[in-house]
Amino acid sequence: MTTIDLRKKAILYPYTAFLFLGACAIVLCNWEIYGAILFGYVTALTLLISPRLTDAMLPAMLLAVFVTRCYNSADIFFSMLIWILPIAVLIAAHFIIYREQYRRRLHLGRSFVGLCGVTLAVTLGGIGTIPVSDYFSGTSLFYIFGLGVGMLAFYVIVKSNFDGDSDKDVARILYVAGLLACFCILRFYAEAWEEVRLEKHTVVFQSSNNLATFLMLAMPFPLYYATKHKIHLLSIILMYGCLLLTDSRGGILMGTLEFFLLLTVSVCQSKNPAGLRILSGTTLVGSVFLICAFSPQIGSFLGIIPADRQLTLADYRVGFESYLKDHARSKLLVRMVDDLKSNPLFGVGIGYRGNTDLYNPAKGAMTWYHMWVAQIVGGLGLLGILAYGYQLVERIILYFKNRTQINSIFFLSYIGLLLMSQVNPGEFCPMPYAALAMTYFALIEEHTKHS
Repeated sequence: MTTIDLRKKAILYPYTAFLFLGACAIVLCNWEIYGAILFGYVTALTLLISPRLTDAMLPAMLLAVFVTRCYNSADIFFSMLIWILPIAVLIAAHFIIYREQYRRRLHLGRSFVGLCGVTLAVTLGGIGTIPVSDYFSGTSLFYIFGLGVGMLAFYVIVKSNFDGDSDKDVARILYVAGLLACFCILRFYAEAWEEVRLEKHTVVFQSSNNLATFLMLAMPFPLYYATKHKIHLLSIILMYGCLLLTDSRGGILMGTLEFFLLLTVSVCQSKNPAGLRILSGTTLVGSVFLICAFSPQIGSFLGIIPADRQLTLADYRVGFESYLKDHARSKLLVRMVDDLKSNPLFGVGIGYRGNTDLYNPAKGAMTWYHMWVAQIVGGLGLLGILAYGYQLVERIILYFKNRTQINSIFFLSYIGLLLMSQVNPGEFCPMPYAALAMTYFALIEEHTKHS
């Protein structure tokens, strides 16, 4: 079968621009459902005519970004299975056609042991206490498989598919995905511009947390390109600005930490050009000054503080105490302790639905704790703590063994995901978040192997 090579610049840049503009058109026309099917076919057909997984990663990532608007749409997608099933057939055909390539390149790295531990933890989670109906529900099995055996299989597949350009492909794709997330957010503001202008307040939309997560994943990648062209630093500022507009409290808090971390890394990274370090330092100092100088206006626009008065320290204390008393996440922390006590070794399990009184998810979602630590401790018990703890430590060691420029960008992107996972499901969503994290460290392994 004839294959294509999308690495040629004559094909790569028009292909990237065409898909990006197509995704923007889908967002502009509110065609996300049909766009998801269209981009699903583009992804599958690309896999059919190209042996490289990263060639198909661009349409898949763009799909993942614009489909965030399709909240609680599981029934719609299930009703369109007749159009979706051929996509699965085409993807399966890729592995049949290129099976010799996978067999020839098959190899494992340091991440494999950690993934095995996580697979064991999520598979055994809740064993002995979780109701059978909860464990074997379709949604539960999807997440158990996706975070466990499925992720392990995906790791083997991607490790057997990487080549010398895979890291650059992933960097480019995440950059473009971040720009699409910006477009999606600005689209919401364009629709509600009169309301924003009159009320001077952020727009509230359902996909805020997911779009904020994509921006936190994408923000480090312009820094990689900024070492060659300083203009890319503007993309980091754009992504951070759009992140502030998401109205995602977790995204605003954790994204601000990541933004300042990126600028600090750029200043301290001796390998960066002097001009970039000076520009990053100026941006860092300027950002701190603007936030401090205009904090009342910024806080009012973001809905953090009332517009009609300045808050005192007593107001903050009362508000914080009220948050701890009434907010679902604080109650879930208490429930986490009870869940761990009910099954210290395995926790209550990924599929446990006993906490729906505190958080009742949409169809197709789990009853998340919305906190990475709580999800591990309460949901997976001591086995989960050991498995995820080992994986995290191993990932940190793996990075510090080979701190190349591109590896640093992957690690910073993972830090962004890890930060957001402290206040959202984050890394417990198999696609695309956990899969991206796994891909980053599989790429870091490749660099370590050849260093």
